[in-house]
Amino acid sequence: MSKLGYRFALPAINFVLAAALLMWGRHVSPPYQYDFPYASAVVTVCKAITPPAVLFQILSSSALPKSLNDGSSLFINRLGVDDMLFLLGVIGAWYCVGWVIDRRAKLCSSRSFRSTKMAFGLLSMLVGLSLFCIGLIPLVDRRSFAHPTASVVAGVLWLAWSLALVLVPASYIRRLLIVPGATI
Repeated sequence: MSKLGYRFALPAINFVLAAALLMWGRHVSPPYQYDFPYASAVVTVCKAITPPAVLFQILSSSALPKSLNDGSSLFINRLGVDDMLFLLGVIGAWYCVGWVIDRRAKLCSSRSFRSTKMAFGLLSMLVGLSLFCIGLIPLVDRRSFAHPTASVVAGVLWLAWSLALVLVPASYIRRLLIVPGATI
């Protein structure tokens, strides 16, 4: 994996997985006389695999004109603008994960750009905390979801991402702040 790198392999694998799950999930029809917008269990789990992509989808779709977000503009196989934005977010999120994995030894040994690394770590922790709050919703209130099992799986995946986005940067920031030779 050293020649290709995780930063290219992870986005490609997860893009194909997310696109396949979205296309499969969009072909599931909602139950008869369903009162609120329906998301199939497959789409719920698909979006829980990469929660930062959901945040990207929400933020970027709010910046687009309403004519693009009304659901009438479909691209490929029932995938709309929101789904395409989600898939772009999947590529971006998994590229960042792969980049960190590829450069983890170099990041730990390098002392340059301490403030930039600190800011990036704090931003990651902020995203992780927001994912934690969002991930608690399906775990606490399973009655408002169409698929209770899928909502539990989604909640656990969101919490796993949030813990990773909080704990990994926190340990890295701790290493940045500790002065060599100092005792606590």
